[in-house]
Amino acid sequence: PLNATGGESAVDLVFSLADRAGASGLPTASWDVTITQLECPAGASVRSLDLVEEESTIESRASTIKDGFFVAPPGCLQYFPQTKGSVKSFNYNNGNGIYPSRMNYAICFRRTTETKALTIRAYDFNVGDVVSASTLTTDENCYSSDSTNDLDADFLMVPQATFEESHKHATYFCGSIKKDVVISSNNPGPLMVLFNSDDIYRQNEAGFAFTYVVS
Repeated sequence: PLNATGGESAVDLVFSLADRAGASGLPTASWDVTITQLECPAGASVRSLDLVEEESTIESRASTIKDGFFVAPPGCLQYFPQTKGSVKSFNYNNGNGIYPSRMNYAICFRRTTETKALTIRAYDFNVGDVVSASTLTTDENCYSSDSTNDLDADFLMVPQATFEESHKHATYFCGSIKKDVVISSNNPGPLMVLFNSDDIYRQNEAGFAFTYVVS
């Protein structure tokens, strides 16, 4: 954390790239970074701060909006406090990927006392080595229960998920789709999905993009 009142005025960001010696045709690495400092009063719980209208954004928030609305719960790498929006995997790049390897992170959404479900509409999905099958697969096809390695498969995990069309249940999702697939999740506790990737790069592992609604 940066303590501006303590005289700190700069934040150093360090980007580490793998050794590219001997490789050819690799794309030039670039980043699009926005940094916003969020204030959380000392000794106060983030949950005790007043919530705000879901349509508010960090860039346009009024002085009456509390920063606590935007502060992610512990353990969430990505946090979406609005009731609806869109989510894309890292390095999605309009569906050209490839997403980074050895990822294991939570994507979280804000739950209130009135929240009943998280609905996800995946409109582009290319995850795991089964993308060549051009179909969405689930559970054992994505994450084998016989595995002893937490990083030996690529999948999006959605707790207690149900397909809107077939009403079938699933938890782990991988494969490839180019049409809308709608699933809903009504698990208790934190509202989140989890993405995992192994250490193997494949050209067709472009990632995922979906819209969501918290209702």
